[in-house]
Amino acid sequence: VSALLRSIPSMFYVGLLLSLFFYIYSVLGVMLWKENDPVHFKNIWIAMLSLFRVVTLEDWTDIMYINMYGCDQYGYDGMEELCTNPSASPVGAALFFVSFVLIGTMVIMNLFIGVIMTSMEEAKQEANQDTALGRIQQRVEALQGTAGDTELLNEIRSLSGKVDVLKIEVERLRDQGKD
Repeated sequence: VSALLRSIPSMFYVGLLLSLFFYIYSVLGVMLWKENDPVHFKNIWIAMLSLFRVVTLEDWTDIMYINMYGCDQYGYDGMEELCTNPSASPVGAALFFVSFVLIGTMVIMNLFIGVIMTSMEEAKQEANQDTALGRIQQRVEALQGTAGDTELLNEIRSLSGKVDVLKIEVERLRDQGKD
């Protein structure tokens, strides 16, 4: 849970990048195939929904084939009245959809996974640091109850204070890096 909460700001930026990517391809898809494929590229919102279907790899080849072969040749069975201006674009449609799948599915969607994994690793390191610091403090408290070496005890207290100062400095530098 800590890792997911920590990854929200980075996931926002990846989501923004993904939205921009969808918008650019939606505009391009509407410009290229609005007449040939009004079911999937009638306007930008429908195009974005169709591209979501493509990026999730849900029957994306059907959308590609409609635009490769024309709506009169593929995909509009029983809806011929919607296919008013068929046009085939075999190379353009293949380049458009394959590039969208490669960039959208293989790159941008994996950024989400990378952000979450990085946050999980940071949370794990922080938990390990807190655990180690807790063990040091327990040992110091145990030494206080005995007649241990005073010099060693003072050195451990000094190191514990330095660790706290270093943690504060690391947090300050991390916050500056985010700004």
